[in-house]
Amino acid sequence: GGPGCETLPGGAARCCPDSIWKECEGEGSGPPCMYGQRLSFAIPKAKWEETRELRRVNYKHTSFAPMLPGERVTYIYDNESEYYGQYSTAFFGVTMKKWGWDCMRHYEIILSGCIPYFLGIDDIPEDALASFPKDIVRRAMHLPGVPNELLVWTLLERGDIPDFKWKDFNIKEYNAIRDE
Repeated sequence: GGPGCETLPGGAARCCPDSIWKECEGEGSGPPCMYGQRLSFAIPKAKWEETRELRRVNYKHTSFAPMLPGERVTYIYDNESEYYGQYSTAFFGVTMKKWGWDCMRHYEIILSGCIPYFLGIDDIPEDALASFPKDIVRRAMHLPGVPNELLVWTLLERGDIPDFKWKDFNIKEYNAIRDE
């Protein structure tokens, strides 16, 4: 161990009392550790500026982007431009927890001028996704005409891309939420 470190079963050491990252001193110390701090993924400012035009695209021709997390057959994009483009022409991009709550996909959807449709959004722990706009996403997911989560899960399990009830969907209300 060392000052402020605790020894875990198997002899591993964990410490962090003085700062976010702190190496344990002495023999057998493991990698730096962290706990009690909120971390989040983010889009670098330069990338945000570089992709500004994607968020100005007002011609959206599909309700949900065709790229679906976990469905390898939909991973067809050879470059960033195509990947972001498929989100920019859709109203929603499906995302969900996979290996952890946070991942770049959530932010890439936003970067592209699309709103994430976050499956399991109500299960996100309060201290997870610290910078993710959960309330804004939740409101957009509940707009009239947008399918509920159970229907979206069912469609995805069948390999189908969800769609809206277009006659009930209010594009003006969607855009107001997206622009927040």
